[in-house]
Amino acid sequence: MVYEQNQQGLGTTDRKCDLYFNVVMLSDDEPTTPSDGKAVEEINKNLLKPIILDSNRSLESCEGINLVCQQVLSLLSSFSGVFEGDKVDGSGDGSGGEGGDMGMFVSLDLTDKLLRQLEDPLVVVSGALPDWVKVVPAICSSVFSLRARRILLERGGFGVSRAVFRQQETKVNVSDLRRRINAINARANALMEEAFSPDMSDPAAIQIQANELYNLEEQLRAQVATAFKRQRWAEHWLQSAKGVVSRENILSDGKQFMESYANNARANRRRLEIQFKGESGFDAAAGEQAGVTRGFYSDVARAFSEIGAAGVDLWIADVDSEGGQKEIIPTPRAEGDSEPGLFPRPIGRGNKDYKEVCDLFKFMGRVFAAAMRDGFLVPLHLSCAFWRVLRGGEGEELRDGDLPRPSFLGGGVYALTKFMSKIEKIDVNRDITRREKMKRREELENDPGFGREYLGQNYDLSFLDYIENKTFIDPLSAGEEGCHELKPGGREIAVTSENCAEYCSLCKKFILSDGIVGQARAFRSGFNDFIPAHFALNLFSPREIRLELSGNSEVSNWTEEDIRNLFSLVVEGGGGSIMAVNAIGGAGGNSLSRRFNDDSLTFRFLVRGLLEASELCRRQFLDFVTSIPVCTSKKIELVPIVSSGGEFLPVSDLNMPRANTCARRLYMPKFSDYFEFKDIFWKVVVNESQFKGFHEWTS
Repeated sequence: MVYEQNQQGLGTTDRKCDLYFNVVMLSDDEPTTPSDGKAVEEINKNLLKPIILDSNRSLESCEGINLVCQQVLSLLSSFSGVFEGDKVDGSGDGSGGEGGDMGMFVSLDLTDKLLRQLEDPLVVVSGALPDWVKVVPAICSSVFSLRARRILLERGGFGVSRAVFRQQETKVNVSDLRRRINAINARANALMEEAFSPDMSDPAAIQIQANELYNLEEQLRAQVATAFKRQRWAEHWLQSAKGVVSRENILSDGKQFMESYANNARANRRRLEIQFKGESGFDAAAGEQAGVTRGFYSDVARAFSEIGAAGVDLWIADVDSEGGQKEIIPTPRAEGDSEPGLFPRPIGRGNKDYKEVCDLFKFMGRVFAAAMRDGFLVPLHLSCAFWRVLRGGEGEELRDGDLPRPSFLGGGVYALTKFMSKIEKIDVNRDITRREKMKRREELENDPGFGREYLGQNYDLSFLDYIENKTFIDPLSAGEEGCHELKPGGREIAVTSENCAEYCSLCKKFILSDGIVGQARAFRSGFNDFIPAHFALNLFSPREIRLELSGNSEVSNWTEEDIRNLFSLVVEGGGGSIMAVNAIGGAGGNSLSRRFNDDSLTFRFLVRGLLEASELCRRQFLDFVTSIPVCTSKKIELVPIVSSGGEFLPVSDLNMPRANTCARRLYMPKFSDYFEFKDIFWKVVVNESQFKGFHEWTS
């Protein structure tokens, strides 16, 4: 049956609108599948929970939301959790375009109301958003579009200064002018590089042409100023807080700097800008052009995922030794459709490393929050199961599916849990005698197929053989001195068929709750230094958070179309910048307007090379060009290396593939043979991935 609720509310005193929900109810007299029954049980359980976001904000405190409305929101939240799970509303890259961010529970009326509220400049810049605007989307995010929640976060979660800046950019529409300014500035800078190249016969003429472009840039900036004056809006820019860190000690230096940055009341509201000690590279612009700071977040993420880099064990670690590297492999949870991700290594409070581990997770929370606030990605792909805990789900019922998957480190706990559930069915079966129960248990416990069926192994192993020598200690430890005991005296208590169910329950509690709650609280504490964690993290589902903060980590299943869509083959900035380049004429304008096309041999070689490449090589390529090893919605500009007269230059010792990571620009010479391309291109990429550093380009 369909239940329709019409309820007044969700607004300020003078602004109210109708709330319409169409909710599908599962009737008791209708046949249900096992999954439907599980859904109903989950929904009924959650419906009884009080809807409280934190100690100060709840639905009960919001004007206009009565008990019926609270129950409807709770019901919708439960439905979306059961039927949508951790799926993201929108495109796979998390870009969430205008037409691709509508989930099955999105209410267009509520989304439009929220967007109208966020368009009120006075309310936004004064930080006086109504309670419902911050509470309802964080409690029942599924009824609002992804785009609306992003705008809400920008204008309601990043502080007044950033809210003013975002409102300014919306009210004064100069985004196209700014894109043209950036494109022309890049063209002018490229001309200056050409002026000092070895084959340039008349560098003075090229410099004159570059100066003409710089003059055009100033004219466009004047148009921007006029647009602000016309709207009677004073143009404001975010100030930056600059820090210098050592690449060799990026975790220790970064942790120390973030501590100072977070605790400085004036500086912590500013945009963060990083420079590496001993390197000349710096951010010449903010946002997408800030390649050095973007590289900082990427390098911190890489350091966190390296074995031994932090000095303590942070993750349940499967090690990748490919290419001589020692990186932790993100692994899936036991749940069938879960995506690979990093999950914290559970640790007891009495462990000597407990404080250091929590300090590092607090630093991690600060890194994620600072990056999120300034529009950067941190390519550290945490498990969706851990993001659920970080959103404030410490008190939720532990889910067997969040345990490590069998065949991965720690997966034995899930295997034993599933096996014991089968034993339990025998024990509660009233249709068989006690003797028959004991016989069936004995057969199962001695069955050599346990290893294949439950552990995913390719050899025979019985249940009794598997639990031999196991005791009530941390299942991820090797039994070393000082390891966590699951119960007092656990080291001396052997696991048997009679107490195995208790062992599984204690293991699950340690892995999914007691052993990670300290890390989760430390992470949220660090996150709160820049953004309210209870608000920002609850606006999105766990999988949406992963995409929003870490980007799309999927590179293993690239198709030819996916690879072609990574690149832009046109002059960045659109027609305005092309006309500007052509207008200056001469050799410089001719050279800068040249581009490869879809049928160019060099571009076809590049696509083929990436199609044939391993996952590691693809990540190295992305890191080489963009400084982060993940895909984003921003395209890579493919630029040919040309002579001053516009002729495509073939590969040589002076003309090798190179990248401008700040601009996401790949410079390529002309190749006429695929095997020559493959040999040279991947040598450049691999060598550059080993040598990390940002330096100003000199010819």
